[in-house]
Amino acid sequence: MGAAEFEDLLGAYDERRRAELVAAFMVVELAAEPVQEVRFAALRDPALRHTLGEMLSRRGRTLIQHRDRWISGYDDACAATLTEAASTALTPTPQP
Repeated sequence: MGAAEFEDLLGAYDERRRAELVAAFMVVELAAEPVQEVRFAALRDPALRHTLGEMLSRRGRTLIQHRDRWISGYDDACAATLTEAASTALTPTPQP
């Protein structure tokens, strides 16, 4: 994650909040399963969660909630593009 990519979003926060946002960003992007919001301030706090959502959206991702757990996934537009690309790539080629 490049720091400059999110500087306009993170610049409004103090160092502690920026660290919380980056930690939550990394965990929802890399976790194999949804993580408990109680473990991350940026998932518990609505304002921080909004900023986290903005960070993810810049990468075509979105926050997905299941009860008190969160993970990221592709947003609808990105998922549609990937699905279209996959179906084109998997189209059978006629045999000569």
